[in-house]
Amino acid sequence: MFAILFWVLILSLSTVAVAPVWQRMLEDSRYPFLPLLVILLVVLALIRWNRRFAWSRAIAWLFILAGIGAIAASYREHSPWLGGLGWSLITLSFLSSCSRVAEDKQFSWLKRLSGSPFGLAPLVLLCLPIPRNLDTLIIGQVYEFTANLSSMTLDALSIPHHWQEGILKFQSFEYSVKDLFPAWLSPLNCCFALVVIQVLRNRPVWIAPFYFAGGLATSFLANYLFTMAVIIAKVNFNYDLFQLWPYTGTIAVVILLAVLFALSLDRFWFVTFAPTRPDEISGWNNPLIRGWNFVSGS
Repeated sequence: MFAILFWVLILSLSTVAVAPVWQRMLEDSRYPFLPLLVILLVVLALIRWNRRFAWSRAIAWLFILAGIGAIAASYREHSPWLGGLGWSLITLSFLSSCSRVAEDKQFSWLKRLSGSPFGLAPLVLLCLPIPRNLDTLIIGQVYEFTANLSSMTLDALSIPHHWQEGILKFQSFEYSVKDLFPAWLSPLNCCFALVVIQVLRNRPVWIAPFYFAGGLATSFLANYLFTMAVIIAKVNFNYDLFQLWPYTGTIAVVILLAVLFALSLDRFWFVTFAPTRPDEISGWNNPLIRGWNFVSGS
């Protein structure tokens, strides 16, 4: 009972520190997934927590001390982001101190959502905006690569065009960047989707950067496919895909292809970083193999 009261108190106080950060994220169009992210984090934490704590874990206490220090520094430096970092560290401390739910629990229909509580760490980190305006830089780079590849493809198809101040102009029509790059397929939205796949499939926490990079690749591919579909339909068939039903159908097809690509990436990362077996012929367990299996969660 004491443990539950302790965590309720410290998590509530740290949530006060992260509230200004979340308010800014809700006002920012680049983070529309934040409410769904927080709800998903809370639901999965409740499912994976069996109401027991391992107080002897040193990492949990290190996270608590670092989180309290970050919150204290946020008031001194007038940095809301440091307060959000403190909340993240304290939440990670809570997750690392939780005991894993038994696999044979009676809620069989929730079995697919079970796993290590600390496996939710990527979702916790995603609750904070990327610092130092790097989110704007990342989004800009993805859209720039997409625009360059689209332009190269149009050149290969001998379709006259040119970019001018964020507008792709043709002989008789033009499209803005906002038209060609839908918000549904934004880089951060795709990164959120890939991280959710990682968490739900209980992949190792340490490969979260690869899933984040996979989200950027998914966004790049999806925006490229949508851009080319819109332009080719207009140039070759004089058909406007921005009408209601054609637009909805095109987005649905592109999202389906993006989901398939994301699942393929998940499988690729899983095979790449999966533990490997010792040498079964000689019976000698290579220390490099033991080290790799320890890192990859075997």
